[in-house]
Amino acid sequence: MTTDVPRLSLATLPTRVHRLTGLSEEAGREVWVKRDDESSTSYGGNKVRKLEFLLAAAKSRGHESIWTLGAYGSHHAFATAWYARAAGFEPHALLFPQPMSPKDCETLRATASLADVRRLPPTSRSLLADAAAVLRMSLSPRVAWIPGGGSSPIGTVGFVEAAFEFADQIHRGDCPKPQAVFVPFGSSGTAAGLALGFALKDLDITVVGVRVVPLPVSSRPATLALIARALHVIRGTAQSIRDARYVAQAAKLLRLDDTQLGAGYAHPTEAAHEAVATAQAQGLALETTYTAKAFAAFLTRASNASRNAGPILFWQTFAGRLPAISTPRSVPDWVLSVSS
Repeated sequence: MTTDVPRLSLATLPTRVHRLTGLSEEAGREVWVKRDDESSTSYGGNKVRKLEFLLAAAKSRGHESIWTLGAYGSHHAFATAWYARAAGFEPHALLFPQPMSPKDCETLRATASLADVRRLPPTSRSLLADAAAVLRMSLSPRVAWIPGGGSSPIGTVGFVEAAFEFADQIHRGDCPKPQAVFVPFGSSGTAAGLALGFALKDLDITVVGVRVVPLPVSSRPATLALIARALHVIRGTAQSIRDARYVAQAAKLLRLDDTQLGAGYAHPTEAAHEAVATAQAQGLALETTYTAKAFAAFLTRASNASRNAGPILFWQTFAGRLPAISTPRSVPDWVLSVSS
């Protein structure tokens, strides 16, 4: 443990790492994957790591309801509803429109089967409107707010822990130390936590965040601020000189790749579709909003490197199959119309 911050045991850890043999042979370099799709026996993906800390914090503060924000097809919204309900909270979600794929429609219906879902008009995607919605809900001491993607300082601690877990796997010889780790860059908590964790472990591993949302939804300055705030959560009391060094080192490790965004959030690209097919041949399931775009950048790095270049790793954050819901809620008519 990096911290004594409250934590629920939700995930099945550590998740395994393994070599992508076909891609490694084709690229002439070591190509690896970290399987966070296997982070839980019920519903995996990267969100469960964050929710271990976010839901524990809500319990410790006596909250009874959980609210969060996401797009219609948000896996974060579903994961929050799934784990919040299992932990005894009443889940709610504010959802905004996005281009819908069949999988997004399935996810929206599943989220609405677990949580009270409210739709936001497209204009509510502005930061001011979202902030106003949060303010109204935060007036009740019974309500805990989890930001989109779970990317608060407390949620980010989940991926600092993930970086420590991965460092242990490298130390044990489960995989070589990669030159770079590739993740989707949306709400930025995954990339922020890994960069900070690697800095704390003094591991020179570049974290490549592949942008899947436009500016200003996420940015490098905001991510560095999140890193600094997450470090304060971990350490409890600031030790300014030493902490500044860790934040500076994390900043050096963080790189953003803006080449795969295409027409914008949830708009699939040709490279993303090709990445889905390539990953499927390697036994990995991707979706075109987040992970396929990150994998496309990963494939570009693998193919453009000189022969015998150093290892690289793709951090698989997509949960894959949705679990069965034993006692579903009645789904609102607007959800049925959007997802039909």
